[in-house]
Order: sequence, then C-alpha cells, then structure tokens
Amino acid sequence: MKLMLGSGNAPGRGEEWVNIDIVNFGNNIVHNLSEFPWPFSDNFFAHVEATDVLEHIVDAVRFINEMIRVGQVGCTYHVQVPNAAFPEAVWTDPEHIRGFAMRSFDYWQKGTNLYTHFGASKHQGKFFISDLKVEPLNNNLVFTFRKANQ
Repeated sequence: MKLMLGSGNAPGRGEEWVNIDIVNFGNNIVHNLSEFPWPFSDNFFAHVEATDVLEHIVDAVRFINEMIRVGQVGCTYHVQVPNAAFPEAVWTDPEHIRGFAMRSFDYWQKGTNLYTHFGASKHQGKFFISDLKVEPLNNNLVFTFRKANQ
C-alpha cells in the first residue's frame, strides 16, 4: 500500500493508494494531519509521499516521526517542501509555517552530525531513516529516503 499525505485535489491514483487530507476532496480519508496518531497501524505502508504539506504543520518533528512510524522497514519516502533559501517560496502562502534546508532530515539519519549531537530529541530512539537524498526542484527541496531498522 502507498500513502499520499495531504493529497488535496491531486491524490495518488489506483487501488494501492490511500489518500488523506483535512478537506474532503473525494479522498479516501478525511483527517487533520496535525492530530496524532494518524489512523494507521505501525509499519503498514511500502511508500509514503508528502508534497507541499509539511510546511503547514506546526509540529514538524511529530509529523516526520508519524510518517516514519506508519512505513514498513525499507519503506520509500518522497517529501517535497519549500526551500528556505527562497524566502518568497516559503512566505508567500500565509499558511506556511516554515521552510526547510538541505540538512533538515539529518536528525533521523545515523552517521550525520545533527543525528549524533541533537537527533535523540527528534527521533526519540525509534524513528530512523537511511539512504537520504536531497534534490533542489525549482524553489523546493525534495527529500527521498527509506525507513531504517532501529
């Protein structure tokens, strides 16, 4: 199964997709992604996408941990967010709370400086990623990674 977080009016297509958003766009599930836990079992999804949603979430750390929680070990993730290097992209939308930098997900990846020194307050000793890649895309950043074993 695949999960599309904040699917809006561009949900994942096909029977393998579960779409979730706070507004009923005809998606599978209507739920506020700022309310935790989400209505999914641990280790359920093989793929998770979040495009243009994380910048709207007050508790980004809890959102990221919840994203990792619902994925299976080895789950692939695709997260697109506004690049903090482009303030116009971050702050034009009055509902944006933050932008992201190239190292924003390093707290969850073993072997990075941010993981070593500050990660425990983020990953809580149970939410880990591997194979982290960051690509600029226009005024956004696209993070891809996998859920790692504890």
